[in-house]
Parts: sequence; structure tokens; C-alpha cells
Amino acid sequence: MILRASSSVCLILATGAAVAAEAPSAPPANGDVLQEVVVTAQFRNESVQQTPLAITAINAQGLAERGQTSLTEIAQDAPSVSLNPVSAAFGPSMSAYIRGIGQGDLEPALEPGVGIYVDDVYFGTLTGSLLDLLDLDRVEVLRGPQGTLEGMNSEGGAVKLFSKRPDATESMTFDALYGSRNHVELRASTNFALTDNLFVRLSGVGNHQDGYQNVFDFACSNPTFTATPVTFDAAGNATYGTPGTYSVAPGPLRKTNSCLLGQQGGTAYAAGRIAIRWAVSDRLDINLIGDLSNTDQENPAESLRYAGPGPLEGNGSAKEGALITIPSTSGALLPYDVTKVPALVPSNPYASYANYCLPTPAFTVTVPGLGSNAGESAYCAEARQKIQSWGGQLSVDWSINDTLQLKNITAIRGYSSTWSEDNDESIWPVGIGIEGLNHHQFSEELRLNGHYGQLLDYTVGAFYFRELTVYPAHEDLRYVFPTLPGIFNFIQNDPTLAHDKAGYLHLIYHVTPKLDATFGARWTDQDKLYHYVRLNPQGTTGGSATLVSALNGAEALYKGSRWDWRGNLSYHVTDDAMVYGQYSTGFKGGGVDPRPFYVQQAVSFKPETLTTFELGVKSSWFDNHLRVNLDGYFSQYRDIQLTLAQCGGVGGVPAAFGAPCALPYNAGSAHAKGIELETQARVGGFRADATVSYINFKYVSLNPATGVTLGMVTPWTPQWQGGAGVQYTFETAVGNLTARVDGSTRSEIWTNAVNGPYNRVGGYTTYNAHLTWEPPKGNWQIMLHGKNLTDKFYWVNAFDLASTGGASVGGVPSPPLEVDLEIKHTM
Repeated sequence: MILRASSSVCLILATGAAVAAEAPSAPPANGDVLQEVVVTAQFRNESVQQTPLAITAINAQGLAERGQTSLTEIAQDAPSVSLNPVSAAFGPSMSAYIRGIGQGDLEPALEPGVGIYVDDVYFGTLTGSLLDLLDLDRVEVLRGPQGTLEGMNSEGGAVKLFSKRPDATESMTFDALYGSRNHVELRASTNFALTDNLFVRLSGVGNHQDGYQNVFDFACSNPTFTATPVTFDAAGNATYGTPGTYSVAPGPLRKTNSCLLGQQGGTAYAAGRIAIRWAVSDRLDINLIGDLSNTDQENPAESLRYAGPGPLEGNGSAKEGALITIPSTSGALLPYDVTKVPALVPSNPYASYANYCLPTPAFTVTVPGLGSNAGESAYCAEARQKIQSWGGQLSVDWSINDTLQLKNITAIRGYSSTWSEDNDESIWPVGIGIEGLNHHQFSEELRLNGHYGQLLDYTVGAFYFRELTVYPAHEDLRYVFPTLPGIFNFIQNDPTLAHDKAGYLHLIYHVTPKLDATFGARWTDQDKLYHYVRLNPQGTTGGSATLVSALNGAEALYKGSRWDWRGNLSYHVTDDAMVYGQYSTGFKGGGVDPRPFYVQQAVSFKPETLTTFELGVKSSWFDNHLRVNLDGYFSQYRDIQLTLAQCGGVGGVPAAFGAPCALPYNAGSAHAKGIELETQARVGGFRADATVSYINFKYVSLNPATGVTLGMVTPWTPQWQGGAGVQYTFETAVGNLTARVDGSTRSEIWTNAVNGPYNRVGGYTTYNAHLTWEPPKGNWQIMLHGKNLTDKFYWVNAFDLASTGGASVGGVPSPPLEVDLEIKHTM
């Protein structure tokens, strides 16, 4: 079926190209055509339709028509792209995957597989990447690999945001929105000239919305419940009693008679940007950009989906579910196991019993080699995410002469963030993490663009990147040793220092007026030094940090270098049709194990690499009223980085130090085949756009120690994904009325490398709608937005610890129906 569909599309496109070849046509003069979007993916200004890459470009008007203000919403309009908010355990970050390649773990020792760029500046971590689409000119999504064009960690592709540049136009825009769950959003921007060649643009946003999930005190919400108690013999073996009715004491956060403790899933941030442009002369342009943002919001909505034994033999969770208990008011012990205590899992996914607290260990224990929990006391974490980020960049564009242009981009960025997670999402004492990241980066990129007559365009460039990220955390992981509460409780404060140096060459040889040959090469050299700090909460080694104390002061180093290549042939059948073929490579950097339990696990892992062969066609039909772009690819994915729950005898780790484990490891290789289709149409007041993508991911070799089998697929990789939107503008005597409906769909995914029922996230289809009225004067807009129109419930994410040695599975529920009213005024 897939082959028949793709063959039909190719036949239609070829026929269209042939027709266009017979009768080339120019765009109609009435402007009633699809807009051209100019991109810079190949280091020079080109129409997206003339760029021989699998690239999606959305301009500011397209973002506004769809009501999109968050980076994660871009995935609705780009095939094979998954950008998703993550569970509380990973803080204010996102998982980013393109064509099945990416990363969902924020740990700074690991690299994102999708590069995020803001005004051509690389954003070095997933934390803080949930960017607001503030005052943008366009978004470019390049599907990967982009190893020669974008460099390190753009193996899956790159998402590039470009803000509006200041110019001589005097303008001012105010935008106010109010909607569901007290959603208040204010945006403003202004552009003005200080002199005839010095321009300033200011923009800002404030966004607040209440959460959509209520957090309740478990005891208050369940004054009595059915449960099966547990007792233990001297060897620690569990014996279950007879089911009965029980109750437990209220948690420490309950201060009133109300069962409601708070909410999760809310939004609260503010951001501002200043851009200054000095047009020194016709040949020299200098741009200075500074930005600040502050986020202080509720933790993401997350509900417990399962508690108890996991599916992997020997992963420990079978015992943990039984051994992690809470005393009932009658003194009976109740296990952390939904099969024994059904009330653990809320009946409504928009409810949570997470209390972010751990009690004082029930007894004092000292075990040789593991330490002691003496002195450990009860505490609670703040269930909020906070991040303060800032950045500045200086860009210099110098046209040396008519054939040479020099561009230099110097940038600094940084942020400080904190967050917490309740691993059990209940009042059971499973584990809590209180974490943060402090990040600073410096980058500089120098490009020399030139051309040799009509024959050759070239770019020569150099890139330097330095980042220092410190990862402070308090980890109290009682599920690791459930019979010894509080004995694995430690403080870390780990700095990671990384450098990246690269040089690249990009050539476009115009063989004939219709045929272009492109060659790209990039050399990259990387190093990364990870320093471990492991102390107990009292600030010393030993005690509850005994297991990891040997790591305190240890260092692990990764170094590596490699070449990436790109070869591309593109043929312009007509002015309206182009076909291309491409070979390209990319990689995601190596590193060292950031979460060792023993010093023997502090080992390095290699980069993972991707080689892709791609064929594509881009075409415009019917005097530029219709566009159809199609591509197909085959990828060889090697040295795939997967995280092991058991690592004895793997990667140089001795067998005696194999568990517990969370080792990133080059586990095997895979093949991926895919097809991607994008189309747009415009006739009169009618517009439509659609995307669809299919990917067949198949592991071809794996180390059995990973637990991954050949029939599984990489995380966040739906086999099918698509989206479509239609809009129509009605012209009336009182202004224009535009109605738009968007739908997006995807098939099931798995969020863990070891696919299983606990980390399966089902497919879904959702719809959004927008109604916009613009009066005749044209400087006002009133917009009504509806998101998730059918109030569809689905799981956005799954945080599965039960499959990797823990005893719980959490899920992020989808936001419900939301309606917003927005008013925009431009002067």
C-alpha cells in the first residue's frame, strides 16, 4: 500500500513537471499565490522551494494563523518531528526527535540528537529549550542528518528560530489574550529608528495559566480503601494477608480540611528581547541581541499509572513493590503495589496524590559497605520548576566586495534552573529528587561566503563552542534498597566542561543552468570532562552516601574527532520542479556515564552516527497555487546510545559492579526507511496545508545486555504521523473573517528503549480551530482559539521506572479543551 501510494504521488509529480516543462509560467500579478519563504539553511538566502533539502519553513504569518506560541507546537506542521514536554523528573526541558533520532534525557553529559538554534546560535542543552516563539520572523526545521551544515548533535536534524530584525519602520504591536484556566498572556513589540542607520526592536511576553491537574492528599481523598497488607519474615520474604478495609494518616502538606493540596500543569513565565541594528554602510551591518527570561511555574501534570512489580526478571521491582510500605492507622503495612492497594492509582488521570515528601526512616540501620541512615530526617521538596535564562550575541555581516561576504557570530548564553520530582507520586516513601542545572556557554562562528562568477558558490567556516554545566542534586532513592530506607541518600554537585571545535566547507557547483552539484565537509573535535561530587546530606562522605562515596572527587574524560560529509545533486526540471538526491552523515557526541553507582561504572561511550541516502522532489503547480514536496530516505544508524539497567561485564564494567546501573552504552545498529510528504494550496480566500510521514525503524544488531530486542523501536518514533489545516477568509462589509481548522495525528510510540506495556503511549488525533476577525482598517485583530476541540484525552508521555529497576510508572495527561480570546493591535 505504501509503495503504491508513493508511486502514485511520484507519477503525479512527474506528470506535473512535464506539463510545467512544456509551458513555464510566472506567478500571477494579483498576489493570490502561495508565499515564498526565504531560508538560510545552506548559508545563503534561498527560497525553500529551491533548497535541495528536506526542510519545513513556517513564517510569522503561518505561526499566527495557527495560534502557535510554543516550540513544541511546531511538530504539528513538520513531518517526522516529535517535540514533547517531559515528566517532572527531567525538569524544564523537552524530548526532541526527528526521524527517530534524538534525546529525551536532560543530563548535560549526554548530547541532544536534534540541534536547537536561536538566530544561528546553538542552544547547548535540552533544559530551557521549551522556548516561546517570541517575535519570530520564521522557523526552519531541517530533517537530518545535518552534520556538515549544522555540525555536532544535529544528527536527527535541526530546529532553527529566527527573530525579526530591526529596520527603519516605525511600528508598535500589543497583543492580549484571556482564556481557559485563567490563561492571561500579554505580548508587545516595538520597532523604531534612533538615527537614519541605527534601529531598535523591543519585544516581550508574559504568560500565566493555572494547572489542569489537581493534587490531593491521599488520606483525605480515600478515608477508607481496600488493601492487602504484607508481613515479612526474618529473610525479608513477603507474605500477603487477607484483603480488608484500611486508612492511613494524612500527609504533612495537608494544613486545612480541604483534600486539595494544589495544582500541576500550569504555566508562568516572562521574557524580553532587545535587538539593535547598526547599518554602518551598504556593506557593513552589525546586530546586537540580548534576551532575558524567567520561569517559575507548577510541576508538569503527572499521574501515577502503575505501582508494583516490573516486567524484567531480576530488575528488583518485584521486591520493591512489596518492601516499600506505609503503615495504616491500625499498624498494618500496606505495600507500594496497585494490585494490593488499588486506590494508589487515581481513578481520574487529572488527579494526583504526589506529596513530594519523605518521612524519617522507620528505623536506624548500619550495613558494612552500604553505610548508615543515622541522622536522616523527614523533608519535603517544592513542587515547582524554575529557570532564569539570559543570552547575548553580536553578529557582524561585512560584504568585502561583490563576491565575498564575511559573517561572524559571537554569543554567550546561560541559565540557572531548579526542579523536583516525586518518584512514587504518592505518600509511599519511594524516592525524591531535588535537582538543578547551572549552565554557561560561549560560541563563535566565522563564515566566509563567496562565488566565482556563475559557476561556483562556496562557504568556508570555523566554529568554537565551550560550555560549563554544573548539576546540583539531592537524590534520596529509597527504591534502590527498599529494606534499608534512607541508606542511599546523597548530594551531588557535578560540573561538566565541554569543548567543540569545527571547520567546514560547503560548495555548490552550477554544472549547467539546471544542474547543481553540492559538496560539504566538516571536521569536528570534541572533549568532555565530568567531575563527580558525592556527599551525604550532612556534607561529608560515608553515611547514607557510602555506596557512591568512592566517586567523590573522581573524574572521567571523553575525547573524540570525526569527519562528516554531504554530497547532493539537484536538477531543475523547470522553474517549478526540482528533483534531488543526497548522501549525508551526522553524529551525536560521546561522553561519560553521568549516573554511576560505583566508580567502576564511570566509563566513557562513543558517539552514535547516522548515514542517510535521500531522494526528493519539490514542485509548484497551477501558477504557484499548489506545492507538493516529497522525499524518501534510507538511514544507517550505528553505535546507538542506549541506557543499561544492568551493565556487569559491559563496557569494561566488572561483573560485580553491574547493578544498580544507568550506563549509556553503544548498544547496536539499526536501519530506518521513511517517506515524507508536504503540500500547500491557495485559491482565493481558501488555503490548505498537509503533511504526512511514515518511518520503518528496524534494529539489525544489538548487545543482548541492553534488554532491547530486534523487534523494538527507538523512543518517540511513531510509524505514522500527519497533520492538515484548512482556512477560508470571508470578505464582508465590516472586515475579513477567517476560519481555520487544524488536525494532527500520530500512531503509538514507546518512551523507553526497552519497549513495554508500561512505556507505550497510544496514538491519537486532535483538532484545533481559530476564528479571526480583522476590520477594514486592518490594524486590529480579534481571534478566538480552540485547542483540543473534542476534549480528547491521551497520554503525552510515560515515565517508566518499573521496566528499569524501579517500581512505578507515571504519565503526563493531555491538556483538556481550551478556549482563548485574543486581541491584537498594530500601530
